[in-house]
Amino acid sequence: WLKNPAAQVSAHYVIRSRDGYVKQLVHETDRAWHARCWNRLAIGIEHEGFIESSDYYTDAMYRQSAQLVQYLTRKHGITVDHLHIIGHDFWSKPYFKSSELASLNCNDHTDPGAFWDWDFYLRLISPPIP
Repeated sequence: WLKNPAAQVSAHYVIRSRDGYVKQLVHETDRAWHARCWNRLAIGIEHEGFIESSDYYTDAMYRQSAQLVQYLTRKHGITVDHLHIIGHDFWSKPYFKSSELASLNCNDHTDPGAFWDWDFYLRLISPPIP
């Protein structure tokens, strides 16, 4: 079901919490259906977990996800910042409301939620240059 772009409920990648196992479900050249009007603009990565609990956001998940995103940003020339590496809850953030993307607000999801450590995650994706 999640592998089928025609189902209109899919993601390019999913990441398991306990060990960070990454599985590609939809080819990057195909549109996955994970973020409504942003689908044509985004590579969708879904992380196992619930927004009400920080227990699912393990170090293994963060690190494997960051490694995947590091690869994708290099491959596709994506800038590593809060306007290009986003969650479903991006639409609710102050920096989104002042960006040129604000007119594309069609999303109503709230994951990964308040327990996801975006600053830590972005540091893992793009470590500071010594």
